[in-house]
Amino acid sequence: MAVKGVKDVMNKAKVMTATATLVAGLGVVSHVNADEVELSSPTQNSEAQANQTESNVTKADVDVAKADLNTANQAVSYQEQVVSDVATAADEAQSTYNQAQQSTNEAQNLVDQATPENIASAQADVNSAQKQVSQADNAERVAENTVAQAQEAVNNQTEVVNSAQTAVYAAQSDVDAAQKDVNDKQAILDGTGQAEIIANRDKAQNDVNSAQNQVAQAESDLTKAQTADANRQQAIDNAQQAVDEANQTVTSTKADLDAKTAQAHQTQAIEDAKQADVATAQKDVNDKQAILDGTGQKAILDEAEASRNDEASKQANLSAAQSALKQAQEADAKRQQAIDNAQQAVDEANQTVTSSKSDLDAKAAQAQQAEQALVDAQSTYKIAENDYKAINTITLSEDYIRLLKQSYTANTLQERQQALEELKLKNNDLKPEYVFKSNSNDDKHIVDLNNLSLNQLTELSLFASDLVNQIRQQVGSASTVVTDSSVGFAKKVTENYILDNWDMAKGHDAFAVNNAAKYYGLSTSTEQWEKQGLQYYENWAGLSRHSQLTMSDLKADIYDAIYRFMFDGDEYDHASSIAGIRAANTTTVSYLGVGFTSLSTSRFDGVHFLLVGDNYVKNAQNNNFSTTVIENLKTPEKVTTTYNTAKADLEAKTATNNSAQSALSAAQNSYNTAIAANTKAQQVLDEAQSVVIQTPTAKVNLASAETALTKAQERLTKANKAVDDLNADIKAKQAALTSAKAVLEAAQSDLAKAQAENRVAQEAKAAAQTAYDNAVSNLSSASDTLTQAQSVAIQTPAARANLASAQATLKQAQENLVKAQTAVDDLSADIAVKQANLASAKQVLSTKQATLATKQAILTTEQNRLASLQNNLAPTQANVLKAKENVVTAKANLTKVQTYLTRLQNAPVLLAQAQQQEATAKANLLAALDTLETELLKLKDLQVKQAAAQAVYDTTSKAYQTMLDAQEKQRLQDEYNAIIAQGKTPVAIVDETGKIVSYQAEDPQTTIQSSTVESTSVKAQVKPVEEVSVVTASELPMTGEHSSVLAVLFGCLMTIWGLVGVRRKNN
Repeated sequence: MAVKGVKDVMNKAKVMTATATLVAGLGVVSHVNADEVELSSPTQNSEAQANQTESNVTKADVDVAKADLNTANQAVSYQEQVVSDVATAADEAQSTYNQAQQSTNEAQNLVDQATPENIASAQADVNSAQKQVSQADNAERVAENTVAQAQEAVNNQTEVVNSAQTAVYAAQSDVDAAQKDVNDKQAILDGTGQAEIIANRDKAQNDVNSAQNQVAQAESDLTKAQTADANRQQAIDNAQQAVDEANQTVTSTKADLDAKTAQAHQTQAIEDAKQADVATAQKDVNDKQAILDGTGQKAILDEAEASRNDEASKQANLSAAQSALKQAQEADAKRQQAIDNAQQAVDEANQTVTSSKSDLDAKAAQAQQAEQALVDAQSTYKIAENDYKAINTITLSEDYIRLLKQSYTANTLQERQQALEELKLKNNDLKPEYVFKSNSNDDKHIVDLNNLSLNQLTELSLFASDLVNQIRQQVGSASTVVTDSSVGFAKKVTENYILDNWDMAKGHDAFAVNNAAKYYGLSTSTEQWEKQGLQYYENWAGLSRHSQLTMSDLKADIYDAIYRFMFDGDEYDHASSIAGIRAANTTTVSYLGVGFTSLSTSRFDGVHFLLVGDNYVKNAQNNNFSTTVIENLKTPEKVTTTYNTAKADLEAKTATNNSAQSALSAAQNSYNTAIAANTKAQQVLDEAQSVVIQTPTAKVNLASAETALTKAQERLTKANKAVDDLNADIKAKQAALTSAKAVLEAAQSDLAKAQAENRVAQEAKAAAQTAYDNAVSNLSSASDTLTQAQSVAIQTPAARANLASAQATLKQAQENLVKAQTAVDDLSADIAVKQANLASAKQVLSTKQATLATKQAILTTEQNRLASLQNNLAPTQANVLKAKENVVTAKANLTKVQTYLTRLQNAPVLLAQAQQQEATAKANLLAALDTLETELLKLKDLQVKQAAAQAVYDTTSKAYQTMLDAQEKQRLQDEYNAIIAQGKTPVAIVDETGKIVSYQAEDPQTTIQSSTVESTSVKAQVKPVEEVSVVTASELPMTGEHSSVLAVLFGCLMTIWGLVGVRRKNN
C-alpha cells in the first residue's frame, strides 16, 4: 500500500489554512461565501442598531476584546511551532521509512544470493582469506628473521671491517715510524738534523704519554661496551621471551576464537531455525485463517506440492551434510596430527636454541677470558722480553782480576806498585767491550734527578747492586745487598749535596756524607779529612747533562759510571771499592745505595754510590740502620727464568685463545643453525594452525540440515493437514486456527530465547575476535621489539679492536721513543755504524710496507663483503615493510569476506529484521502524518478564532472611539453654547496639531495677537469662530442596551465556527 507523504498532508493543510484566512479577511460583520449562511442583519435596521450599539461600548469592552485577541495570537503562535515540530518529525519518519525500504530491498537481494552454493563459496573465501592472513603473518615473521640475520651479518662484518681498518691504521703507523726512522738514520749519516732528532725524541715521549692515556680510555670504553652488550643480550632475551609468550597467547586465543565461532554459528543456526519456525507458524495461522474464511484453496494446494518438493530437497541436503561432516572430521584429525608434529618440532627446536644459546654464552665468556688472558700474557711477555733483552753484564778478564787484586793485596808496597803499573799499562787491552742494553720498559718513565722517589732509588740501587755483584762474584769478594736504610742513606747524601749546592769540581762533599752517616750513627772521617773531601762510603762519577731523563737513562749512567770506575785507567781506588777487594770488604756483606744530583754550580750531573760495610753497621752508635735485604728480582738468572716462564705462558695462552675462538665460532654457527631450524619449525606450526577447523562448521551445517529437514517435514505435515482441513467443519477449522495461534506464540517465545542466546554467543565471538586480534598485534609488537633489540650493534668487538689499536699505538710509540733515543745516541756513532743502522732501518721499512699492502688488500676485500651484505640488507628491510602491508591487506579482506559470509548465513534473519523495521517505520510515518494532520486542523481552528477575535477587537475599539469622539464634540458644543448664552464671544483653544480642545470667553482688555495660553501641551490661540455643528439630543439616543454589539458579533462568530465544523466533517 502506498503511503501518503508529508507533502500531501501539507497541501491539504494549506487549503484548510487558506479557508480560515479568507474568513478572517472578509470580516465578521461583512458577507461570507455564497454557499454559507448569510450573517448580516436586515439593511433597514443595521444603521440604527450600529448607532445604538456604539453609544453603549465601554473601555472595559475594548480591554476584554484586546485580551481575547492576545490569547488567540499566542495560541496560534504556539500551535504554529507545534506544527513545525511535527512536520520535522514527519520528514524524519519519511526519511527513516525510505531507508528501511532500501534496507529491505538489500536484505531481499541478500536472501536471493544466500544459496547453498554462494554460502559455500563465501565460506571458501573466508577459509582462503584466513589462510592468506596466516601466510602473511608467517611471511612477516620470516622477513623479520631474515632482516635480523642480515642485520647481524652486517654488524659482524662491520666489526671485521673495523678490525681490518684498525690493522691498516696500525700498519700505516708502523710504516710511518719506519720511514721516519729511515729519515732519521739518513740525517744522522749525513750529519744533519741534530735538533730535529732531539725534537723527535721529545715528541716520541709525548706520543708515549698520549698513547698511555688512549689505552686507559680504550680499557674504560671496553668495560662500558661489555656492559652495553650484556644489556643488549638481556634485551634480546626479554624480547624473545615476550615473542614466545605472544605466540602462546595467539595460539590460545585462536583456539578460543574457533570455539566461540563454532558456538556462534550454532546459536545463529538455532535462531535461524526458530525464526523459520515463527514464519512457518505464522503461515500456518494465515492458512488456518484462510481456511476458516473459505479462501486460499489454491494456495493451500500449491503449498502442499511445494512442501513435498522442499522435503525431498532437505533430505538430499542432510545426506550431503552428513558426508561433509565425515570429511571434515577426517581433515581436522589430519590437521591436529600435523599441529602435534609441528609443535613437537618447535619444542625440540626451542630446546636446541636454548642449549645452543647457553653453549654460545659459555663459549663467548670463555673466549673473552681467553682473549683477555692472552692480552695479559702478551703484556707480561713483552715486559719480560724487554727485561731479557736488557740484561747487562760486565765481564773481567783473569789478568785484570789478578793485577787489580795484587795492586791492593800484595805483601810489599813494591809488589803492589808494580802490579798497579802493569794494570795501567795493559788497561786498554784488558777492558771489555762497552755494551749497554737499554730496557724499553724504562723508556716511558720520566724522572727528575733531584727528586727521585724511594721506589725509583730502590730500583736503581738494585740495578747497580747486580752489576757490582757480577764484578765481585768474578773477583771472589763478598756481595752487596740493598736495604731500606742503604737507599735512605744514599737519598740523604744527595739531599745534603743539593742543600750545600756543591760544586763537583771540588771532589766529594765529605760533609754531606758524614752528616748522613751521623743520622745512622755510622763512623765518620775526621774533620781534617772531611775538609780534604775524604770520607768512608761514597764513590761518585760525573754525568753529561740531559734536558729530559728516563729511568733507562739513569741505568745507562750507572752502567757507564761502573764501567769507568773499573776501566778508565785512573779510577782504581773506585775500582777496588766496587770490586770489594779491600780488606774490609772481602768477606762481609756491604750495603749499597745509589743517588743522583743535578746542581747549578756544576757543569755536569753526578751519580753517587754509597757502600756501607757490615762492620760499620755493627759498630754504629745508633740502631736505626735496617739490614733487611730487599730481594732483587732483576738479576740475570731471575730475569731469564721470568722470561722463559712468560714465553711458555704466552704460547699456552695463545693456543688456549685459538681453541676458545674456534669453539666460539663453532658455537655461533650452531646457534645460528638452531635459530634457523626454530624459525622453520615455527613456520610449519603456524601453517598447520592456520588451516581452518572444519568440524564445527560441518556440525552446524548438519544440525542446520537436520533442522531444515525437520521443518520441511513439519511443513509437509501441516500442508497435508491444511488440504485435509479444507473439507473440515467450521468448529474444526476454528480449533485448528486456535491451535495454530498457540503454536505461533510458542514459536515466538522460543525465537526470543534463541535470539538472546545467539546475542550472547555473538558477543562472546566478538570478544574472542578482539582478544585474538590483540594477541596478533602484541605478537607483531613483540617481534618488532625483538628485531629492534637484535639490530643494536655489538660494541665489545669494536671496543676490543680499539683497545688493541690503542695498545698497538702505545707499543709503536714506545718503539718510536726507543728509536728516537737511539737516534740521539747514534749521533756520535761512527760512519760504519750509521750506515748499518740506515740499512737496517730501510729493511724494516720494506717489511712494514709489505705488511701494510697485505692489510690494505684484506681491508678492501672485507669492505667489499660489507657493501654486498649492506646491499642485501636493504631489500630484506623493504620486504618487511611489504610483508606488514600484506598482513594489513589480508586482515582487511578477511574481515570483509567474514562479514559477507555472516550476512549470507543470516540472510533470512536480516530480511525479517529489515521487514520488521520497514513495517515499524511505515507505522511511525503514518502516525506522524496523522499527528501532523491533527495539529494542522488545530492550527486552522485557532486561526479562525484569531480572525474572529481580531474582528471583534477592531469593531469594538472603533465603536468605542466613535463614542468618545461624539462625547468630546458634545462637551465642546456645551462650552461654546454656554459662552454664547453669557453674551460673550467664544475663543477656541487648540493644541499643537490645531485641534480645538476648549473654548473661553474673549477678554476685551487682552491683546489677542500677542497673548497665548499654554496648558499641558495645549496652545491657546484666538481663532475666528468656527461654525460648530450642534448635536441635538435626538441624534444621541441613550437606550441603555450595552451588549447589543457584542451579541451580534458573538452570533456571527458562532455561525462561522459552526460552518467550519460542518466543513471539517465534509472534508
